Amino acid sequence: MISSVFVSGRVAGTPYPGYRYVEVDRPLPDGDGKIRTDRFLVKDSLGSFSNLAKLPEGSLIVFKGRLEEDDAHGLVIVEEISESYRRGERAF
Repeated sequence: MISSVFVSGRVAGTPYPGYRYVEVDRPLPDGDGKIRTDRFLVKDSLGSFSNLAKLPEGSLIVFKGRLEEDDAHGLVIVEEISESYRRGERAF
Protein backbone atom coordinates (compact mmCIF):
# COMPACT_ATOMS: atom_id res chain seq x y z
CA MET A 1 0.00 0.00 0.00
CA ILE A 2 1.35 3.42 -0.96
CA SER A 3 0.84 6.09 1.65
CA SER A 4 3.78 8.51 1.19
CA VAL A 5 4.59 10.35 -2.04
CA PHE A 6 7.21 12.86 -3.17
CA VAL A 7 6.09 15.38 -5.78
CA SER A 8 7.92 18.07 -7.73
CA GLY A 9 5.98 20.39 -9.99
CA ARG A 10 4.40 23.81 -10.46
CA VAL A 11 1.71 25.36 -8.32
CA ALA A 12 -1.47 25.89 -10.31
CA GLY A 13 -4.96 27.14 -9.41
CA THR A 14 -6.92 27.16 -6.18
CA PRO A 15 -10.11 25.17 -6.84
CA TYR A 16 -11.36 25.13 -3.21
CA PRO A 17 -10.27 26.86 0.01
CA GLY A 18 -7.36 24.93 1.53
CA TYR A 19 -6.56 23.09 -1.72
CA ARG A 20 -4.22 23.79 -4.65
CA TYR A 21 -3.46 22.06 -7.89
CA VAL A 22 0.12 21.00 -8.59
CA GLU A 23 1.06 20.27 -12.20
CA VAL A 24 3.71 17.62 -12.90
CA ASP A 25 5.26 17.00 -16.30
CA ARG A 26 5.66 13.35 -17.24
CA PRO A 27 9.32 12.38 -17.71
CA LEU A 28 8.92 10.83 -21.17
CA PRO A 29 6.97 11.96 -24.23
CA ASP A 30 3.96 9.92 -25.34
CA GLY A 31 3.55 8.27 -28.75
CA ASP A 32 3.14 11.54 -30.65
CA GLY A 33 6.23 13.13 -29.03
CA LYS A 34 4.39 15.47 -26.65
CA ILE A 35 5.17 15.83 -22.97
CA ARG A 36 1.96 15.43 -20.97
CA THR A 37 1.20 17.21 -17.72
CA ASP A 38 -0.72 15.64 -14.85
CA ARG A 39 -2.65 17.79 -12.38
CA PHE A 40 -2.99 16.66 -8.76
CA LEU A 41 -5.25 18.06 -6.08
CA VAL A 42 -3.20 18.89 -2.99
CA LYS A 43 -4.64 19.67 0.44
CA ASP A 44 -2.75 22.04 2.74
CA SER A 45 -2.06 20.39 6.06
CA LEU A 46 -2.06 23.86 7.69
CA GLY A 47 -4.87 25.36 5.62
CA SER A 48 -4.53 29.00 4.58
CA PHE A 49 -1.50 29.49 6.89
CA SER A 50 0.81 27.23 4.92
CA ASN A 51 3.42 28.16 2.36
CA LEU A 52 1.50 26.35 -0.39
CA ALA A 53 -1.53 28.60 0.07
CA LYS A 54 0.56 31.76 -0.35
CA LEU A 55 2.59 30.75 -3.42
CA PRO A 56 1.74 32.43 -6.73
CA GLU A 57 0.80 30.25 -9.68
CA GLY A 58 3.79 28.91 -11.58
CA SER A 59 6.03 28.62 -8.51
CA LEU A 60 8.13 25.47 -8.28
CA ILE A 61 7.45 23.16 -5.35
CA VAL A 62 8.86 19.89 -4.07
CA PHE A 63 7.00 18.24 -1.24
CA LYS A 64 6.42 15.07 0.73
CA GLY A 65 2.83 14.15 1.34
CA ARG A 66 0.47 11.30 1.95
CA LEU A 67 -2.44 9.96 -0.06
CA GLU A 68 -5.82 10.42 1.56
CA GLU A 69 -9.42 9.79 0.55
CA ASP A 70 -11.47 12.97 0.89
CA ASP A 71 -15.26 12.53 1.04
CA ALA A 72 -15.89 15.69 -0.99
CA HIS A 73 -13.01 15.52 -3.54
CA GLY A 74 -11.90 11.89 -3.83
CA LEU A 75 -8.21 10.99 -3.71
CA VAL A 76 -6.01 13.93 -2.67
CA ILE A 77 -2.40 14.43 -1.62
CA VAL A 78 -2.00 16.01 1.82
CA GLU A 79 1.13 18.17 1.82
CA GLU A 80 3.33 17.60 4.88
CA ILE A 81 6.84 18.99 4.20
CA SER A 82 7.73 21.29 1.32
CA GLU A 83 10.39 23.44 -0.30
CA SER A 84 9.39 26.03 -2.87
CA TYR A 85 10.71 28.73 -5.16
CA ARG A 86 8.52 31.60 -6.24
CA ARG A 87 8.24 32.20 -9.95
CA GLY A 88 11.22 34.31 -11.01
CA GLU A 89 13.27 33.43 -7.92
CA ARG A 90 16.62 31.72 -8.44
CA ALA A 91 16.93 28.27 -6.90
CA PHE A 92 20.70 28.54 -6.39
